[in-house]
Parts: sequence; structure tokens; C-alpha cells
Amino acid sequence: MNAHQIVVTLVFLAVFSSTTAVADEWDKYKGNCDKVLTSHVSVTTLQLKQCVSMWIAYGNPKRVRARDKQALTNAFQSLYQQGIDISDEEAEFLAISAAGKINVRLKLSIRNEVSGSSFRGRTNTSRHHVSYSRASNRKRFVPPAVSSAMKKRAGVHVRKGVSFFKRGNRKAALAQYLKALDKDPGNLNALFNSAAEYAFMRNVQKCVEQLHKLVDIGGDKAFRYIGAARTDPDFDRIHDSIPYKRASGYARIKVVNSLGELGELEVDRISKTLARLDYAVASLGDDKQKNRESPVIWFKDASAPTAYLIKDVVVHPGTIMTKIDWDSEFDIIVSWGNKIVKKNGVRQPVRDYTKKKNLDPDKQMSQLRRRHEEVMRKPDDAARKVGRVVDTPKRAHDNVKRSIDRTKRTFDSVNRVFDKLSNPMK
Repeated sequence: MNAHQIVVTLVFLAVFSSTTAVADEWDKYKGNCDKVLTSHVSVTTLQLKQCVSMWIAYGNPKRVRARDKQALTNAFQSLYQQGIDISDEEAEFLAISAAGKINVRLKLSIRNEVSGSSFRGRTNTSRHHVSYSRASNRKRFVPPAVSSAMKKRAGVHVRKGVSFFKRGNRKAALAQYLKALDKDPGNLNALFNSAAEYAFMRNVQKCVEQLHKLVDIGGDKAFRYIGAARTDPDFDRIHDSIPYKRASGYARIKVVNSLGELGELEVDRISKTLARLDYAVASLGDDKQKNRESPVIWFKDASAPTAYLIKDVVVHPGTIMTKIDWDSEFDIIVSWGNKIVKKNGVRQPVRDYTKKKNLDPDKQMSQLRRRHEEVMRKPDDAARKVGRVVDTPKRAHDNVKRSIDRTKRTFDSVNRVFDKLSNPMK
């Protein structure tokens, strides 16, 4: 940007700041930013950041028409991708914040592992990336086709195994489950029961192998078994095992409320939704920090994929994700927050983000289950998505605040120049 362009930009910003009504300001002076936003591919990242930050400050979502919403979404998506490409956290955060104002969730494209541009300088994220890459390299289990006769024989062994289990002879039970798998390697019951026996024996490696096979087979029934692996007492002995957590999605979860009475319904909804997905909430409580304006999800490294799924359960587009960097008995802590405003003299949340047109609760749950299956199949992808935004919102927010403060100071400086030009005696 040359000196002339800078002067023009400063003059525009100064004039832009001179009006008082937020909606009127944008309506009257948005012309330049309209051009920038619609030409998002050809303008500089700095120009795009300036106009997106102005839209966050002065744009009125209620006045956005349907055709304009897509144009804005494209511009915000472009800024977000540029932020990833050049490791500009401020650009990423601005894009996400702007999209949130029009209730749009930006697409989080996965970076190529070789380029790794969005991971430069982030050691924590790189650790996520390395730790989960091994899981994606294992060979996928595809059960062979077997005859109905072999399936029946496998079923006989499973029933014998259950009988031994009920009598307390767990070694004999495991032997029968393994015989069932010799006959029918894809027998879901035998895979789960053998995984439970291995967990009871604290044989993490063998247990995880069976759980991986269930994930690879997929489908509702297989994932009900994976859910049972998070809640069945036989797996309690290996709850601290990282490979088990990655394979099953298990996490010790705490949900807290920062909004008091105004947040009780949402905390209840989140807890019940997690329970329906077979994620038991170990503890409920109140957040020590009150009146958070957005939810926060803290998580440990091994639980990054599960935290990614929980973000969809929380729903709020401004959800902040950050790592647990202190000693905690919990793998994931969720704090519910939302901006509170007064409407007709009554304090209430500014918006209910769970409301979606023509989407009933059962359909929402079905979508969550499909997302859960995707996360379990590709935990490394989920970890990378989380890793790209982990720990960044506060830093990015601070950067944005400093940027806005600088802009305001620029407005003031230019206005003083105008005053001197208009009133030489000052």
C-alpha cells in the first residue's frame, strides 16, 4: 500500500468514524468495504482484515439479505484461509468472529502434513499432530466374508463365553470369545467382550486392537459398543491409558456453569446430549469465573478429538478451546457462557444458538452420531482441527483489541488534522 493509498484509507476511516448511529455508519460508508469484501481474492490481507474488523464493529446482521450473506461468508472464509496460510492468528480470529455474527461456521480445511504452515511456531500443536499421526497409519481392519454356518458357530462360542463370564471364569470366557473370532472375525459381540476382558486384565494393547476393529467396521451397532467401552466398569482399570482414550474417546468430563440461573438449561442440555452419546459427565458445578460471554472447553492432549466433538454439542459459534495446563483429574472441562443482555428490563441470553430451522432433536442427535463416527475414524484430523485454534483465542482477541485501539487513535489523529485544516486558528 503506497502513501497515497494510506492517506485515502485514513481519510475514509476518519469520515467513517464521524457518525454516531452504528447501523447508519455502515450504510453510509460501507462502499469501499463492499468492494474489498466482494474482491476478497484480489485485495491484500491487510485490507480484508480492516474491513472485516469494521464489519464486526458496525455491521448489523439483521440487515444482511440472503444474497449478501453468501458474499460475506465467502469473504470471511477467504480471510480465514489466508490467516492459516500465513500463520496470522488475528486474521483467523477476525474471520471466525465475523462469521459468528451471521451464524455461519467456517469450513476448517486440513492443511497438508508436509507444508504444515498453520503449525509453524506452535510446539503444542505439533505435539498433537505427531501423537495422532500414528493412529492414521495403521492398516484398516476389513472383516472377511464368512458363511452363515460359521457365523452360527461363532455365536455358540460367544454364548459359552458369556456363560463362563457369569460364573466368574474370565480366562475361559476370553478363550471362547477368541474362538468366536476365529470363526467370524467381524463378530461385534466377540470383539467387544474380548476387549472388555483384555481391559479387565490391564492388557491395553490387545484391548485397543479390538476397539480399533470395531471402529473400522463402523455402523450404529459397532459404535454402540464403542460407547459401552467408555461406560462399562470392566474398562475402569485402563481409564488413564492414552491409547485407550484415543481408541474409545473416553474422557473424564466436568461441565460448569458461569451464568448461574441463566445457564442452567444449557448445562442440562449439554450434559444430557453427552449422555445420549455415551459420554458420561463425571461432575457438574459452577464456574469460579462468572458471566463468561462465550463457552470455554479445556482439554488434555489425549482428549483433543473428543473435545472437538463436544464443541459441536456446545453449539455456540464463539466457543473457545484451550489446553489444560495444570494438574487436573479431568480430561475435559466445559464452561457454559453466553452474552447476557437486557430485553424489556429482563436479563437474558442474547441468542439461543441451538435453534435451527426444520431440525428436530432426533435429527440433531443423528447428525452428532455421524460426526462422532467421523471423529473416531479419523482422530488425527480432529486433533489437527483443534490444534489449529488451541490457545489462540485470547491472544487473537488481544491482537484485535490492540488493532481496534490503534484504529481509534488513527481516527482521532486524522480528525485533529481535519480540525486544524478547517479551523486554522486552533
